[in-house]
Amino acid sequence: MRSEVLVVLLGLGALAACAQAEPVTDGAGGAAGSDASSGGGSGGSDGGGSGGSGNADAGDGEADASVPEPCQCGEPSCGPCPTTKNVAAGGYGINATEVTNEEYATWLLWQPNPKLQTGACAWNTSYLPSQGWPATYPKLPVVYVDFCDALAYCRWSGRRLCGKIGGGANGFPDFADASKSQWYNACSVGGTRAYPYGASYAGSSCNGADYGKGTAVAVGEATACEGGYPSLQDMSGNVWEWEDSCSGSAGEADLCRIRGGSYSQSGAALACDADSSLARNTTGKSVGFRCCE
Repeated sequence: MRSEVLVVLLGLGALAACAQAEPVTDGAGGAAGSDASSGGGSGGSDGGGSGGSGNADAGDGEADASVPEPCQCGEPSCGPCPTTKNVAAGGYGINATEVTNEEYATWLLWQPNPKLQTGACAWNTSYLPSQGWPATYPKLPVVYVDFCDALAYCRWSGRRLCGKIGGGANGFPDFADASKSQWYNACSVGGTRAYPYGASYAGSSCNGADYGKGTAVAVGEATACEGGYPSLQDMSGNVWEWEDSCSGSAGEADLCRIRGGSYSQSGAALACDADSSLARNTTGKSVGFRCCE
């Protein structure tokens, strides 16, 4: 019965839409096709790019963003937990791949209540992706989700949106500090690599602009895009990934980090230390996420 309901959910029409954001430039100074929506910020024009202004000393986004969902996977009537493999990254775990359409749809099946959000996420009235939903391909990374959607999903899954090593949100200025940022540490193997696969850019390794696909691919499909740690996939390219690291805790206009670049970027914009952020409320066709422990 559950599988039938999931099929129905994936077959529902999209119930939300949002306005297109103005184009902005990426961290390497180049512009890409504008596909971010429902928000703004100093991100790349496909939903990610250079870090912007804000209170550089702030960065406690997780503490103020949302109360935990009372219903977590594995509990009665809360749904099964995702089967996404976790990779050990020096003292904590990180999802081996980006969260997929299939996994996100399973969460929505259990009707999580967005009204439970408070603080910096109180504005978020729906967890539905803002466009492209229902999704056609289960194994593609879920996109058109904002920061608060990602935060809530990870909490339901028994994990958290990747943030600070040891717990909480990572400081906004600390995006390239391997002793603090879970995402950066995992991508760079403790700060020892510029790209997840090595020291130098290789356009044929990950799904960036030089890979030739021009769109997101199924998670793990780019098999050469492995690392920093073994079995960790797609930390460079495919889709940007929200990080629990924001410029403040005022609300939807706060800038929050996005990591790894997407299929529209190349070179430095796909590096582990790329300086990229978007407004908390932004959604886009190349913005997704993964979870950490």
